[in-house]
Amino acid sequence: MKKSVHTDAQKSLQSLLRSLRRKAGLTQVELAKRLDTPHSRISNYERGERRMDIVQLRDYCLAVGITLTEFIELFEQSIE
Repeated sequence: MKKSVHTDAQKSLQSLLRSLRRKAGLTQVELAKRLDTPHSRISNYERGERRMDIVQLRDYCLAVGITLTEFIELFEQSIE
């Protein structure tokens, strides 16, 4: 398994994170405030410079108004 931030799946993940945040009508700064985290962390997630653990991903999802299960379904669709 290739461990790289440059895989197609990683690029799909980054794109999905950005898309969901924008669909929720949030800027990176607004989302960072909801998550009580630095703005730079959101930027790093969306650019693939930082990876999330499952708990952080769940928090991100809830902050943009979807469940982790919904996110996984969207992610699977995006990489097919």
